[in-house]
Amino acid sequence: MAVYFLENLNAIDVLKTVGIGLILYPILTVIYNITLHPLSRFPGPLLWGCSRLRYMYSSWSGWLHSDVAALHEKYGNVVRVAPNELSFADPRVWEDIYSNRGSSPAFPKSPVWHGSTPGKPDSLANLISSKRHAAMRRKMEPGFTERAVGQQEEIVQGFVGLLMQKLKGKCEESDDGSAAVDVVKWFTFVTMDIITDLSFGESFHLLEKEELDDWVGVVVNSMRVFTIMATLRNYPWLNWLLQKLIPASARRKADWHWHTVMQKVDQRLAEDTRRPDFLSLWQRDDKGGDGLEKGHVYANAFIMTVAGSETSAGTLTGTLNKLLKHPEILERLTKEVRSRFAHETEITFAALKELPYLNAVMSEGLRVCSVVPGLTLPRITPPSGGIVCGYRVPGNIFVGVHVHSTMTGSRYFFESTEFRPERWLAEVNQDPSSPYFHDQRNGVQPFGIGPRSCIGKPLALAEMRLILARLVWTFDIGQAESEAGKVVWEDQRAFTVIDKKPFEVRLRPRVQ
Repeated sequence: MAVYFLENLNAIDVLKTVGIGLILYPILTVIYNITLHPLSRFPGPLLWGCSRLRYMYSSWSGWLHSDVAALHEKYGNVVRVAPNELSFADPRVWEDIYSNRGSSPAFPKSPVWHGSTPGKPDSLANLISSKRHAAMRRKMEPGFTERAVGQQEEIVQGFVGLLMQKLKGKCEESDDGSAAVDVVKWFTFVTMDIITDLSFGESFHLLEKEELDDWVGVVVNSMRVFTIMATLRNYPWLNWLLQKLIPASARRKADWHWHTVMQKVDQRLAEDTRRPDFLSLWQRDDKGGDGLEKGHVYANAFIMTVAGSETSAGTLTGTLNKLLKHPEILERLTKEVRSRFAHETEITFAALKELPYLNAVMSEGLRVCSVVPGLTLPRITPPSGGIVCGYRVPGNIFVGVHVHSTMTGSRYFFESTEFRPERWLAEVNQDPSSPYFHDQRNGVQPFGIGPRSCIGKPLALAEMRLILARLVWTFDIGQAESEAGKVVWEDQRAFTVIDKKPFEVRLRPRVQ
């Protein structure tokens, strides 16, 4: 029967059948997603649940973080943001998704969001296998312990000192002894110089040149492309088509970018010197055995330049933006730092850990100025499903924490969107009459938790505390009267990370 049917089909019939199928398939898929899909019982707008196109539009426009935050305000702590994805805004989600809990391991990553780059070795960021990830992390951890950070302090202090020197020079060039400077640019210079020195054994000398070079420019400006590519992986045929359309010039630039990493790493390893940078410490694990394979050294050195610079520079920019909007907080911070240190040489990593208000300011900056506000840190439920915040979620479903809503949600914080460092002071935890006593601070996890938490947390905190403290110790800081001095942090788009606009502040060296 089937043979007879096929023999009597003509080309027009085939085209009609295919055409009808192409029309009916998306319609039936939408109907299924709305009515019969296992996630159809979860709250959320139909437009987001029927296909991933609305999610992709929001992501590509740069407003995914605020769009999903609005959905959480309307629908609650769980929202269906795509046919096969749930977003959670609840402090409990950190433990439920990202932590190993007894015999229940943390939910794994998915190749859709964290797949390997064809032809390139894996890094800690895109290893899907939990076992291989744990093995690689063990070999890398010697470069990020508190002890290692203490050894790296001299390197960091050198670049922060150069930053202060350069900014003083800008003030000296003006007639009135002050200068309006774009701190986005300068924070990028110093954090990138620090992380490239630690990753490659030599910085890119951005502070000295006072400009981004071509290699760093590609890193800083690539986040929008990365966001588009990541979302397209949900539609393999579209991703395949886009890969075919990439021009040869772009491929050559990517190859040049990668070979620069290899060249710098090889140059550093050839020196065979012991200095407390990543490359030296990655060469041996914590038991003195062999460290990372060279390909993995290349991949992780590259990923550190992005993760270790863009996040720190963004957090510092956002925190300073908030401080200038609240002069009384800036004044209190400045008073604490200046009263504690008589000379800049006294401002050390260890000493800064003991300043309660500085640490409260940094914690609040990390809370309200997240540089990855729209990121849900997506994971995929195991085939048997899982429990997240009390909800039974089917297997093979994308789940994640909506960082912005969890850390600034009105359900979890008093004056949730306001910059209030006081909520982090120790006395608040002991005072039931404080309006911040019931804040769910355990929901603020800017570095993540669990086996895939940010390995560079100790270095990032030490670096940001030092830069901010040296800045308020050295300069009187005020708002610049330019258009770039009026930036509102929340009015910026995000493509995985915040797409920072230039932000100018006015600096004047303090009179001692």
